[in-house]
Amino acid sequence: MNSLFPNKRFLHVHLPNQQRTIIPIQDGQTVRDALARAMKKRQLTVAMCSVSSCDTNEPIAWDSDVADLNGLTKIEVRIMTHQIRSIVKKFYSHAFDVRRVE
Repeated sequence: MNSLFPNKRFLHVHLPNQQRTIIPIQDGQTVRDALARAMKKRQLTVAMCSVSSCDTNEPIAWDSDVADLNGLTKIEVRIMTHQIRSIVKKFYSHAFDVRRVE
């Protein structure tokens, strides 16, 4: 509980690149909806990321209700590694105009 807002519950979110945010927990709101603004601001999508508990490292479904996270107060959003490789490959192929020589 927060002393400034005694009736509000908050979720601490660890994001990629050592970024963090705090979001209010609202009944009926999915993890996807709760994190939408923070992820959009950082140009992240649910297709490229996974979310898990910071304490147990247990995966959390994007469609889970944030109010039903069994008392979790900290979660982590990670970029999936195969997505990182794909993004890096696209960047280098466009940045350096890489072409195969046959």
